[in-house]
Amino acid sequence: MANESSGNGRFVLGVVFGALIGAVIGVMLAPKSGTQTRADLTGRGEVWRKIAEELGCALLEHARPVKKQDGDGVNGHVKDSNNSGNHSV
Repeated sequence: MANESSGNGRFVLGVVFGALIGAVIGVMLAPKSGTQTRADLTGRGEVWRKIAEELGCALLEHARPVKKQDGDGVNGHVKDSNNSGNHSV
């Protein structure tokens, strides 16, 4: 049993040592500070928001003529299907 507890201690020491080494390497290799990274992410979010807004406007512009051509649109089809359904209920 003495060997098992010695092995567990070595394992825990290895995990702690590995985590410490990983943290040091991560800090040394980090390309930017946290403040810079957050600012970049905020800027990218604004760019993606503008792109989504432009695509949404383009989709609306494309959908309006289709709605005018269709007349009643989906609502007309639903009304027709309700009137032509099985009346034996």
